[in-house]
Amino acid sequence: MENIKINPSLSTEVKYAQSGLSVMDFNINEICKRLTIFMNACQESKAVEKAVECSVISYSLDRQMMIDDVIQQIQELLSLTVLLAVKSKDNSSMECVAYTKPTLGNMAVVHLYSSMHGCLESFFINVYDSAEIMYEALHKRLERLQNEQDVVIMESVNPIQLIKDFH
Repeated sequence: MENIKINPSLSTEVKYAQSGLSVMDFNINEICKRLTIFMNACQESKAVEKAVECSVISYSLDRQMMIDDVIQQIQELLSLTVLLAVKSKDNSSMECVAYTKPTLGNMAVVHLYSSMHGCLESFFINVYDSAEIMYEALHKRLERLQNEQDVVIMESVNPIQLIKDFH
């Protein structure tokens, strides 16, 4: 995907209008731009798969990183809210799902999973063009992970807060 050059002082809506991109492509472009600094430091490879409900950006890191370090760095760049962070009862695997507040150019869900005691080699981001579809995906994910018996919840958003973030 090409990086469109637009005056950064313009509002997001004006940038979108001038870009000529679909909402999905604009959102992907905006998310990728914000992650550039972090990903350049990791010398990553990136793949984008487009689908109807969301597109997936997959990142492979050139070295293992701790899941906590990755989420902290990405959290600052994308202003993420942690939906849920869980670990297996034997501490061998960890999972973290975080989301952006849904606005134009900023509708994303970050998925981090490690089966190596917190060491991460890759992660993926779902990018949405519909806040309703994004909310539904997050709500289902939250319910599923909260009801799993083999995990310990380390951090979780209050379901009411999730609703507030989308309305």
